[in-house]
Amino acid sequence: MARSKKIRLKDFDIFEDAVQHVETINPAHYKGVYIENMETGKNGTFEVADIVYAFASENLCRGTALIYLLRAGKKEGSSVDEDIQKAIWWLRREIGLTYDPSK
Repeated sequence: MARSKKIRLKDFDIFEDAVQHVETINPAHYKGVYIENMETGKNGTFEVADIVYAFASENLCRGTALIYLLRAGKKEGSSVDEDIQKAIWWLRREIGLTYDPSK
């Protein structure tokens, strides 16, 4: 049986065009969050979406709260306090959804 060649998205010019387009429309507050890891000494800049996907992709409320905390005060016209209040709202919603008074 002949093995077919797998075609990867990056094999197409359209993929590169899409990546460049996304880079131009993403506002600055979507981009890099610098993280220092004191234990390993490995530091780096990560997109907020990548961090949320790694830690809270399975939960809308926690993921959204994390987004507001990581981007707090970075969005034009939005204060740190306002973003923290939004994160708290999402966390309270999560508590309301998961709270079990029998425990």
